[in-house]
Amino acid sequence: MNIHVPFKYNTCPLCTEKNIANGMGPSNNKFLKKMLDLLPSSRKLKKAARIHDCLYHLGIFEKDRKIADERFLFEMKKIIRSDVKGWFNQKWYISHAYRNYWAVRWGGKSSFNYGGCCSKLAQNKTT
Repeated sequence: MNIHVPFKYNTCPLCTEKNIANGMGPSNNKFLKKMLDLLPSSRKLKKAARIHDCLYHLGIFEKDRKIADERFLFEMKKIIRSDVKGWFNQKWYISHAYRNYWAVRWGGKSSFNYGGCCSKLAQNKTT
């Protein structure tokens, strides 16, 4: 699966990854986030979650959200294939990757930044 992302997740000069990337789980549900953080799969796939959070922050349109979610799945599978040893373990982690993917597809709409990131908004105000 080769997914083209039309923007880099680190191009916003006014935003830092620390401010916009919360890791695995919704930032508005502290209990669920804490529970997900306890899972070994969440710790292993944290890098993919950070990329996903940054893409959600930069996106503007629904197609950008879909691209971000597909990139999230792609990154999770890439991490699993390179870091997880053993056929059964890989299948177990892949099932968690699909769980995470479908969770953001079904429940991530409210977290997506449909207006674009603050640097895009600042550029629009100056022009």
